[in-house]
Amino acid sequence: MRIDPTYHPELAVSRDSTRAREAQPYLDADAKVIVATNGCMLVVLPAEIDGLDRSGYVPGEAFVTARKIAKKTRCDSSIELSPTQATVGGITYGRQEGVFDEWSKVLPKKPNNTFEVSLNPHLLARLASSMGVGKEQGITLRLDVDDPETTISVRRLDDLETSPRVPHGMLMPMRR
Repeated sequence: MRIDPTYHPELAVSRDSTRAREAQPYLDADAKVIVATNGCMLVVLPAEIDGLDRSGYVPGEAFVTARKIAKKTRCDSSIELSPTQATVGGITYGRQEGVFDEWSKVLPKKPNNTFEVSLNPHLLARLASSMGVGKEQGITLRLDVDDPETTISVRRLDDLETSPRVPHGMLMPMRR
């Protein structure tokens, strides 16, 4: 199995030891994707599947090792997946047993009245940090439905109003 070396599915998993089914990314070989979730976010990444690869959990360390090998050798690095092991560059990791929930059922269905806004996630993170938003806090984005190319208002989730006394900011949407 191979994924783009810029992908980091292990960053989307749960760090909570009581949530074992969300602690490692999962290969859905039939769909040819890696899925990872922590219960609050979910990422679905395309994967190239070798004929011998089997669906199941893939240890996050295997992705880290594959990226290191790819960087050193300047070549793609694959992860060989048997039912019980993940092997990368001669290093073997055990695979967690279990069945992953039906991830495609939680993906939003596309409603009729939608629009898309593109924004820079790094600027959004910097803006949130500058407003004092911590790792466990949230933000609210406000968009103008009639004009998705206008500015995006950003405020802390716990602040109900926008005023000079309440931290808030704005982002410009990215052009396609």
